[in-house]
Amino acid sequence: MNEDEVGEAIQEKIKDGTVKRDELFITTKLWGIFHNPDKVEHALRLSLAKLQVDSVDLYLMHSPMALGAMEKLVEKGLTKSIGVSNFNVNQLGEIIAAAKVPCVMNQVENHPCLDQSELINFCKTNNIAITAYSPLGSSRASAKDPNLRENSLVKEIAENKACTPVQVLLAYHICQGIACLAKSVTPSRIEQNFSVSVISSRRTNSMVGSFQLTW
Repeated sequence: MNEDEVGEAIQEKIKDGTVKRDELFITTKLWGIFHNPDKVEHALRLSLAKLQVDSVDLYLMHSPMALGAMEKLVEKGLTKSIGVSNFNVNQLGEIIAAAKVPCVMNQVENHPCLDQSELINFCKTNNIAITAYSPLGSSRASAKDPNLRENSLVKEIAENKACTPVQVLLAYHICQGIACLAKSVTPSRIEQNFSVSVISSRRTNSMVGSFQLTW
């Protein structure tokens, strides 16, 4: 629900010379009501109009019923690649067997409280990248999935590395070679999120990239 705003920002920064289109990697997702194959191209064209671009770099889907129509979007040049969201190992196996166009991305919930190692290993073996959403902990935080930013181990690592708990949690993904989506509207926190690559390079694999939290 933010494609209009993203499109405006993209065009503003292209026009003022900050970036060029080919310097951006733009991803969007097939909206849930458009998974019928007859509606897939229409849905993407609606997104392209809002984003004010001729094509996206990656288009994601939630349902395999859209696969054939998604592949046609690549043939028409409306997206450079396609991927999925919330697919498990069995579902990915079926996609790999049936697909004519490679599935390059699986977007799933991932954080230290949710062990996705089997899925991550399967994706890496099959050249499918992983994007983690809710990298700071479940968006449905509860007694079962508490706020990871307040976890004692996360705080201990952050203190040891002279960084914030959020940066530790983002480094957890980066050290595993996983992209992550962290939401923020606060400029200072967005800057902290981008600086996590420096933290991830401080030999943190043994301390950050492999720890798992249980409750």
